Amino acid sequence: PYYSVFPVSTINAYSMHALTVKTEIIKSNEFHLLERCFYTDVEFCVRCFSLSESVLSLPINVYQYRLGRDEQSVSIRSMMRRVQEHDKVVREILPIVYNEKKLDNLKVDINGLAARHLNLLLCVEPNEKHWKMFQDYADLLKEEYPEVIKSLLRYQRPLLRCNKCLYCFVVKRKRKKNKFDQV
Repeated sequence: PYYSVFPVSTINAYSMHALTVKTEIIKSNEFHLLERCFYTDVEFCVRCFSLSESVLSLPINVYQYRLGRDEQSVSIRSMMRRVQEHDKVVREILPIVYNEKKLDNLKVDINGLAARHLNLLLCVEPNEKHWKMFQDYADLLKEEYPEVIKSLLRYQRPLLRCNKCLYCFVVKRKRKKNKFDQV
């Protein structure tokens, strides 16, 4: 047939640009996205999947997104400027994905996003506020989402070895006091 219908539980990736949602799903549920915040496209996808039972796949382009411009929200420069908004969105979607059994297949993709956010926190200007944000986020991952740490270690061990601070903080269960603890 021209289209295929899949249970939501089989979805293993998200893309706002390939997603069209029945208005009824949004209207008939308490559907709220973070406001005045970039990067809510991921939140939108995750929330829609959590409210749906099935997905209809059509072999057509619904939306075309062009990458490569510096002013786009997904450029590294823009993400570094908006790191707090990125942090808000990641913290919003992790519990949704981890508390919805039918979204288990999305965990690999979301774990990647969560791990990239940890890397983003290492790229921003090193100051007390960003260090605190990094510490809080790393603690959250260690305590609530250890699968993210495992995926980070699986794919990014060289980065972790290069950055002793991150390696010690994320990987070691009991860490010694170091100069960064004073910040």
